[in-house]
Parts: sequence; structure tokens; C-alpha cells
Amino acid sequence: DPEAHADHRALDTVDGSFDAALLLEVLEHLPPAEGLALLAATRRRLRAGGVVIVSVPATHTPGRWLRDCTHVTLWAHDELGGALILSGCTLETLVRTYPGPALRRLVRRALLGPLGHLFGIDYAHSVVAVGRAPR
Repeated sequence: DPEAHADHRALDTVDGSFDAALLLEVLEHLPPAEGLALLAATRRRLRAGGVVIVSVPATHTPGRWLRDCTHVTLWAHDELGGALILSGCTLETLVRTYPGPALRRLVRRALLGPLGHLFGIDYAHSVVAVGRAPR
């Protein structure tokens, strides 16, 4: 956001290299080509063995995507993992997150899980991918 009072408004204005980078709920606000370019630029800034953690709204939970008019690109879990690999990282892990207390998550998974799988929907909050720069 050019109007934000941030120290840096673009990755190319940041000096140095880093052990870790976080892109939490960012990529869905960019067109695919810009998202891929951001991942590649982030990868280039990581030190050898550095980690990047990326999260996007879960595409199988329609409300997570539809409730924000600034969302531009849906990133399914396999696409997110592939994008990290394309950036030059190895994919360490790829998970869906489920908010709320453990008991509520368990009940939802037991009761709603089978029904959701039948219709291709889920109640996951986000998809989180962890990539690592080569050593």
C-alpha cells in the first residue's frame, strides 16, 4: 500500500539477506505473475538454508476467499507448493490450518469432514507452505 507509513514499500528497497521471510496472506492479493515474481525475489534474498513461510486463504473454504474484495488470485495448496518450488526453494511442508479450540476442531472434522469432502469444501482457515533455500 503506497499510502502506508512503512519502512519499506518494496522488497528491492530492503538491504541484506535473511535467514527467514514471512509472506502471510499476501499472495492472494497479487496477480499470479506478480506472486511468482515476489516468491522468486524473496528466495534470492534468503541465505543458504533460509526459510520462507507463505500462507494464503484456504480455497476449499469459500467464505475465506469471498469475504475480501481485494483478493485477486486463488492459490490452491498444490499451486502454492509448486510456486515455492518454481522460486528455487525446496518444499519442506504444506498444511491447512484449522482455527479454534481443539474440541471444536475435532467435532467439525468428525461431523463436517466427510460431508465437506463429498462436496469439495472444507473449513480450513489457511494453507501454509514452508520452503527452504538450497544450502
